[in-house]
Amino acid sequence: MVDIYSFKILRAQLDAVDPDDRELFVLSGHFANDVSLLQKQLLFAMGGPMEADTVPGGYRMAVQMMNLRLLVVRLWAGWDLLSQQKYRQRFEKAAEEIKADPELSEFDPGLKAALSILEVDLGPGSLLTKIRKKAVAHTDRKLMMDAYASLPSSHVFEDFWARSRGNTLYGTGDELSTLAVLSLTDEADHALAIEQIMDAAVRASGAFADMVQGWFLYFMWTHCRESVEEALASGIAVEAPNLMDVHLPFLTSEPA
Repeated sequence: MVDIYSFKILRAQLDAVDPDDRELFVLSGHFANDVSLLQKQLLFAMGGPMEADTVPGGYRMAVQMMNLRLLVVRLWAGWDLLSQQKYRQRFEKAAEEIKADPELSEFDPGLKAALSILEVDLGPGSLLTKIRKKAVAHTDRKLMMDAYASLPSSHVFEDFWARSRGNTLYGTGDELSTLAVLSLTDEADHALAIEQIMDAAVRASGAFADMVQGWFLYFMWTHCRESVEEALASGIAVEAPNLMDVHLPFLTSEPA
C-alpha cells in the first residue's frame, strides 16, 4: 500500500505568487513526473525472469538500454533547465528555510543533498553527460563503428526476425549501440560497466525526485499552508505492486 495525500491549489493562489516561483513550481513538477515514470520503467526493464531459456537475452537488453537512454536524456534536460541561477537560488533558499523550520524539516526528503548529487552526476564530464551527448541526444556514428571495430572478425552478430509487427530485434544495431554506451565508462568488464551506468542513473533520478519534492513541500507550505495541513490529515491508501515484481517484456502477441 502507498499513502497518497491530495494537495489542492487554486489558480488564483498561483496567480499571487512571484512569476519565477510559479514557473519553477510548474516546470519542476513536469520534469519530476517524467523522471519518476522513466526510472520505474528502467527498474521494470531490469527486473523480471531471466529469459535466456525461452527468449533471446538480447531482447531484454534492448528494453533495458532504451529505457536507460530515455531516463538519461530527460534527467539531463530537466537539470539543464532547473540548474539555471534563478532556479538554483530558489532551491537553495528552500533548503535553508526547510532546515530552519522544525515542522517542515520533518518532511524534508533531502533537498540540499540532492543538489550536490545532481551537480556531480549531471555535471560537465560526468558519465551521464557523456552518455547524453554521445548516445542519447543523437547516435554517435563514430562511437558505434568504433565498437564494431573493437570486435574480432570471428564475432557472431544475431538478429531476430518475426513475422508479427514489432517483435523483430535488429540485434547487430542494438548490440553495437549498447557497446558504444558501455565504452563511455572506460570499464572493460561489461557487467561492471552496466552496473556503473545504472547506479549513476538511479542515483541521479532519486536525487532529482528529492530536489523537486523538497521544493514542492516548501512552496505549498509557504503559499498554501491550509491545503498542506488538510492534505496531511487525510491520506489515501492505494494498493500498488512491489517495484521489483513488475517487468517490461519485448515480445507481445497481436491483440485479439
